[in-house]
Amino acid sequence: MVSRIDLRLVAVAIGFAASACVAPEELEEERANIDSSIVGGREDRGHPAVGMLAVDPDGDGRASGFCTGTLIAPTKVLTAAHCVDQHRSARRLYVVFAPSSVEARPSDVFRVANVAVHPDYRANGNFPNDVAILTLESAPRGIQPMPIAREPITAVGATITHVGFGHSSATSQQDRTGLGTKRVISTPLLRVDETKLVTGRALCYGDSGGPALMDVRGVTRVVGVHSYITNTSCNSPSNQGASQRLDRVLSFIDANVGGMPGGDAPGVDPPGVPGGSVRGTVTAMGYGANVRAEPNTSSRVVTVVPDGTVLTITCQARGERVAGTDVWSYIGDRGGWVLDQLLDTGVDGFHPNVPRCR
Repeated sequence: MVSRIDLRLVAVAIGFAASACVAPEELEEERANIDSSIVGGREDRGHPAVGMLAVDPDGDGRASGFCTGTLIAPTKVLTAAHCVDQHRSARRLYVVFAPSSVEARPSDVFRVANVAVHPDYRANGNFPNDVAILTLESAPRGIQPMPIAREPITAVGATITHVGFGHSSATSQQDRTGLGTKRVISTPLLRVDETKLVTGRALCYGDSGGPALMDVRGVTRVVGVHSYITNTSCNSPSNQGASQRLDRVLSFIDANVGGMPGGDAPGVDPPGVPGGSVRGTVTAMGYGANVRAEPNTSSRVVTVVPDGTVLTITCQARGERVAGTDVWSYIGDRGGWVLDQLLDTGVDGFHPNVPRCR
């Protein structure tokens, strides 16, 4: 059964067409038709930046969900190339940010304006460069983009958290249940291949394009994108899930996600900048602080953080002069800039232990 969302009225339900891929060696001919869902996980009310991809093939206002994606900048969604390789025109393509298909409202549905697929993606072998960037026509309000990790992930045995809207059980491509609800599961990293991060049984049909998350320098970051599974039965104890390593595709992401000086974007750490060593407490006389898309007061407000919030500063730069200071701090895990005067770091102006943004 494929459930749907009515884009004309109210959302009712979204299902997933086949799209998370199956293992390279064992089911080569199936790859173009199969997707990857969270097996053995729990329903997830968090991770608001993780959404469902949906397409309205007939133009009748009813869209079917088919993959997962993650908001990594105000209008940029990270997903798998194999999810959108057949939708490069972005025609009738949407991303839905809601905990489940039955809870989705029209205000949760965002039209895709552009699709960028990695130029070296191939639908064969182990799906090299299985990554794509979607540009939304408008930015979801109140949703904080997730930061990505730039460094290689090599810590075998470390905890990887998977989030997706796929099936919670599937013994075959036909016998599937539980899709359309966001689920989460944490599992150890089994091995690191040349282009993939591999974990045990967790993914299933419908999770393709979703994030593999890991705590990096004290911040939850996207380290991979769900790519394929190794068994047609998601429930099989031998099933493994492979996620595209982001450190292998950073140049593509940087080129398609703009917004920060040097071509980087909110939610993406500037290259060559360590960051994360200095924290500041928001002190705004009880009003909270605006986190802005650019270091000036005319740019869009990404989010608002209340007084007392402790923020990790990624880097600092000069921007618009406000109330006697032109120093702004970039907060990577909030996806934007905060005026230095609103952050108490114990130092006025540029902090000696915070790098300059490039």
